Amino acid sequence: MLSYICEFNLNISGEKAEDFLHRAVREWPPLWEKIPGVHGTLFLQNAFALGGDFEYQFRVDIESFKTLQAIDDALKSEDRGWRKIRRDYFEHRTKARARLLQPDGGESASYLRHGGGPEGLVHYVVSHEGGGGALKSLAPSGGVRAVQHHTAVVQANVAAGRSETWLRLANLASLDEAAQSFGRAIGTTGARTTTHLFGELREVNGALLAGA
Repeated sequence: MLSYICEFNLNISGEKAEDFLHRAVREWPPLWEKIPGVHGTLFLQNAFALGGDFEYQFRVDIESFKTLQAIDDALKSEDRGWRKIRRDYFEHRTKARARLLQPDGGESASYLRHGGGPEGLVHYVVSHEGGGGALKSLAPSGGVRAVQHHTAVVQANVAAGRSETWLRLANLASLDEAAQSFGRAIGTTGARTTTHLFGELREVNGALLAGA
């Protein structure tokens, strides 16, 4: 299993951006998840400017490198649905960057699952160059609903580090618990880390819901 993560910015803001995002959250997952080898999607936005240089991230969990060919074929297809989202995306997207991660233990199979409601919409992502073994002691508890560890297999941004730990949080109030758990796990290893915060975008009862 691999995770393909595309970070991007848009040339629109305000209500126009919200309309675009609502369409994307509704229309992208059904098309992507029909591709052979795709096992789930996740749409994130930068929370409180704590998510880094890009405003949005789209994550797709895929079976293997071979799935990239199936994705490329779908993106280039003349299917009406793909043509629509492709036109919409390239009309509004500006800068973009992607990476491929490989799950390294943790709750890899269940990380993308959610109950469909308003909880579990906050993601705390820790990038690190060392000390990954210590972080593997992190486990779901309380407000930390799921934990997943990754190793980068294709990474354009070398400064970000080779490993990432993702924590799905019940809500923003759970961030204190997650940060304390991370602090205890990393301890005195001296590992260089960067942390980012994202809110998940999800459609609930026809409305666009943002975690943060």
